[in-house]
Amino acid sequence: QIAERISEMPLVQEAFVINGEWDILLKVRAVSTREVGEFVFEQIREIPGVDKTLTFESFYSTKEAGAIFLTSEAGK
Repeated sequence: QIAERISEMPLVQEAFVINGEWDILLKVRAVSTREVGEFVFEQIREIPGVDKTLTFESFYSTKEAGAIFLTSEAGK
């Protein structure tokens, strides 16, 4: 439910439910680092059930792919 709620937020470009130490991985786009910080502190951390966050900033992208289509061996 938390991941679905966060997925609907305008700054969130991609959201993944993952395993390991963290539960959700987000790709967020904003016009400034300040806007990302405000988003994290004022929106994400205010959601009941969100205990902590870890934020990284990307300096630039070397590749961003669109949709890809995969086939599995079982699908043949």
